[in-house]
Amino acid sequence: MIKAKNSLFSLVLITSLFAAFLIVFLVHPLLVEAQISSAAPSQASATEQVLREGRDGKMALRQQPLPPDKVLKAVMTVYTSTPEETDADPFIAASGKRVYDGMIANNCLKFGTNVTFTDENGNKIFGDKVFTVHDRMNARYGCNRFDMWVDQPRAEARKFGVKRLVAQVYLPAKKAAPVSRVATLKSAELAVAK
Repeated sequence: MIKAKNSLFSLVLITSLFAAFLIVFLVHPLLVEAQISSAAPSQASATEQVLREGRDGKMALRQQPLPPDKVLKAVMTVYTSTPEETDADPFIAASGKRVYDGMIANNCLKFGTNVTFTDENGNKIFGDKVFTVHDRMNARYGCNRFDMWVDQPRAEARKFGVKRLVAQVYLPAKKAAPVSRVATLKSAELAVAK
């Protein structure tokens, strides 16, 4: 009877330890990733939130500048929602979104691509403003041409002229491939073996 109680106790203990192992090494990293992704802003900017250990030893989300995916010499112009500069529906962009402040047109970048602009010396032209590609231009314009939508009368917008700038391009984030349980389990076993 005592031997049976000891073996039952051992079985419960081993099962509990295994369950704790699974929670710590499999579920906890997924929860941390979920918290990081839910804390990220809806519109990407030139920074990302990274989980880092602080000086006090506590883990916290920190802002870290992102390097651009591409840097292009660009030509910037502006356009308004007039039928002469757009198609039959001047307030709907090529992506299907309604025009808004901060929207730009480009023929080569994917919709949702974020872009910041500086002059050739690295000075910010529009402050920390991040523009997003949601429209297209006439096919005769190449990949280095950007057209910024403005909510102004056409005569006022023309005063902007043509500007030669440097574009820092931040491509839309790709969704990560799902992590297989086998790969996660193997990495957890390696962590235990160390």
